[in-house]
Amino acid sequence: MKKQTLALALAAIMASGSAMAWQGENDGNHCNVRGYHKGMSGHHGKAMMDREYTADEIRTLMEARLLQRGNDKVEVGKVTATDEGYTVTIVTKNKKDLVRELELGKNGIPLKKLKMWEERQARKQADGKPLAASSLYQMIPPTVAEKLQS
Repeated sequence: MKKQTLALALAAIMASGSAMAWQGENDGNHCNVRGYHKGMSGHHGKAMMDREYTADEIRTLMEARLLQRGNDKVEVGKVTATDEGYTVTIVTKNKKDLVRELELGKNGIPLKKLKMWEERQARKQADGKPLAASSLYQMIPPTVAEKLQS
């Protein structure tokens, strides 16, 4: 009961941040069809990116995510530490057949999404301006953008 309560609490916390990062193929810099901004910005996003979990905490987070999705036929298999983070297997409960293998960073975010975020941060530093501003200027005609920057 205590473990399930902890899993639910962690799921609620993670749902507020990382669920947005996992949605769709959006790169996090643009708005989706409904106009909601995806991705993580500001202090909350940086704190999430800097966080590092243990293998047991990753297992608990993955169990909570599976619980959220409501599929009671699968469970977390092995959680293996790697140089970049963790490899997590999702297996069937009855036969322990492999369903999916996930590559996660030490902060629990999928490595693919984490690498995209790191690339955006590198571009942001290279541009020397905030990411929000650089993406805004991409939507404005060049002549108007030049006047706004000066």
